[in-house]
Amino acid sequence: MTSPAVLRIFSLPEISKKEVFRYIGMRGEENEEVEKLYNECVAECLPVISPLVRYQIFPIQVADNTVYIDSLSIPSKNLSENLKDASKVILFASTIGIGLDRLIAKYSRISPSKAILFQGIGSERVEALCDTFCNTFKEKSKTFPRFSPGYGDLSLEVQKDVFSLLNCSKNTGIFLNDNLLMTPTKSVTAFMGIL
Repeated sequence: MTSPAVLRIFSLPEISKKEVFRYIGMRGEENEEVEKLYNECVAECLPVISPLVRYQIFPIQVADNTVYIDSLSIPSKNLSENLKDASKVILFASTIGIGLDRLIAKYSRISPSKAILFQGIGSERVEALCDTFCNTFKEKSKTFPRFSPGYGDLSLEVQKDVFSLLNCSKNTGIFLNDNLLMTPTKSVTAFMGIL
């Protein structure tokens, strides 16, 4: 039986500076100036980050490299392999909101270094949100690694189905453009199998 869709606001763990620097390709290049810039960016972005997840749990069937969810049939060998032992799937859309996109746009013009740091912070924050969300289910049952449209042979076209099933634009403020890219940019959609 399909569960009703749920919208949840999350508190996130402290920002991992190591992860932020990994996302922007910085390794072993820290100095006092970089540290100061990083701290300024963290202080400025924390008030505008709004972690939000909309999700729904569906029964699934997997056969012949196709995943059947609700009225959808999704051809994907990789997704089928990921979900083959699952009895249900959590379909979710997560975002940290539009505030960080605005900071990135602003600082792209006046301080590219800060814009890059905001990009890294945004990537770290949305991944932390996905991990926090997924971990809430790991406490209760066996889960399988999350899998997003665009990974492996799972077409980005599936984004349209995710948005339709979860009614993302109305309920999360996440929008999908004609190129199948999301706004806010620091947003993720994914499937996570559970037993």
